[in-house]
Amino acid sequence: MRLIRYLILGALVAMLVLACSDSGTQPGEIWLMSSQSECHQKIDVGVRGGQPSKDEFWYESRCDTLRVHHDGRSANCCAKFAYEIDQQANTLTLIETDTSTVLCRCADCLFDLTAQISGLSGGSYTIKVRDSKSDSLLDSTVVGIAPCLPQ
Repeated sequence: MRLIRYLILGALVAMLVLACSDSGTQPGEIWLMSSQSECHQKIDVGVRGGQPSKDEFWYESRCDTLRVHHDGRSANCCAKFAYEIDQQANTLTLIETDTSTVLCRCADCLFDLTAQISGLSGGSYTIKVRDSKSDSLLDSTVVGIAPCLPQ
């Protein structure tokens, strides 16, 4: 009887370990997470400190992960941004979308946006960032992703 309990307990533990170890992605599949800062500076439309607002893009990579930073994104104070990603070979296109459904009566704000792309293979990638509303190209660059070293 005790042996049967241990076998059942062992089978349950094995099923739990297998269920928890699945990340939900297939080998070679990439996935995307994004974040947005709170409004960190209210601006008159198109003006920052008396100068036109300037979006700044910067990139950082580590192992199989790339972070795309878009600082100083000017938008309505109620904006809620999300990213979508389109991969065509070694070209990754990030599409920025303001998903808010309300236009608030307030000054425009500057937001810092970050997209984190994980599951990339080592190599060189062309990264394009587009605005979904205007379909304009906001930034484009080539980045290198170093392969992950075994631990």
